[in-house]
Amino acid sequence: MLVNLFFLSAIMCLMKTSFQNDETTIQINKPEVLLDPSLQDRTKSKLKISIKNDLLYKNITTPSYTTTVFLYSKLGYYLTINESGNIMGTLDTKSRDIFFEVESYGVYFKRFRKPNSWYIAIDKLGIIKTRKQGRKDTLFRVMYNDAGWAYFQNDATGFVLGLQQNGKPKNKIANVTLRNRKKTHFLILTRPVLQPLSTIR
Repeated sequence: MLVNLFFLSAIMCLMKTSFQNDETTIQINKPEVLLDPSLQDRTKSKLKISIKNDLLYKNITTPSYTTTVFLYSKLGYYLTINESGNIMGTLDTKSRDIFFEVESYGVYFKRFRKPNSWYIAIDKLGIIKTRKQGRKDTLFRVMYNDAGWAYFQNDATGFVLGLQQNGKPKNKIANVTLRNRKKTHFLILTRPVLQPLSTIR
C-alpha cells in the first residue's frame, strides 16, 4: 500500500512539473503583435506602471534608443519632411523624405525627426510644424490600439498629430475620436509596404 502511494505521489509531481513547464513556455513564446521594436507585450495591470516609469525617462536628454522608421497614415500616406522643414503626406514609397529617425525615451515617449535634421512639433496653438532642435513641444506620447495603429499626442501642448484627406497637416486636433481616427492613426513601420494598409481596423 505504501509503495502504491509513493508511486502515485511521484506521478502527480511529474504531471505538475510538466504543466508548469508548458505554461512557462507559452508565456515566453507569446508573439509580439506591435510593429514598433521598442514595444513590449504588456498586460493591462502593468500599463500604469510602465507609463509612470516612462515619465522619468522623458526628462533625460539622451534617448533610450534611436532607429529609422516610416510613419504610415491610415489615410494611405507616408509622412514626410522635406529639406525646408515642411510636413506633408506622400504616396511615393521611393521618396527620400519618408525616412524618419525615432528617438525613444522609455516606451511611450518619442521624438520624430528627419534624419539629422528637422523635428516634428506641435505648438501651443495646435499648429503642426518642425523645429531644428529637440524642444519640449517635439516630444510625443505614443499610444496604440489592439491592431497596432498609433496616435501621437504632444506631451507639452496636448494636441494630436494628424493629416487631412489631401495629405496636408491637420492642425488643432485636441483629441482622438471615432470621427477623426483615420486622420490621426499611424503605423510605425521598420520598412515601407507596397500594398495599402488603410483597410486594417
